[in-house]
Amino acid sequence: MEIQTKTTWSKTLRQFTVGETHQFKLNAKDIGNARMAASREKKATGLVFSTTTLNDGIEIKRIA
Repeated sequence: MEIQTKTTWSKTLRQFTVGETHQFKLNAKDIGNARMAASREKKATGLVFSTTTLNDGIEIKRIA
């Protein structure tokens, strides 16, 4: 499934299905924003994400 980048990270992350992994090319500030959004989603909705920093962005996987 193609993930459409939305106006907020929360809206983007909510499109993920369990087991789905996507990579985004981001700068350091935006990588931090994506990680914080993944943490907030876990607290707010129970969706659990794994994040991995890459050389030129971030990889995000929904694990629950």
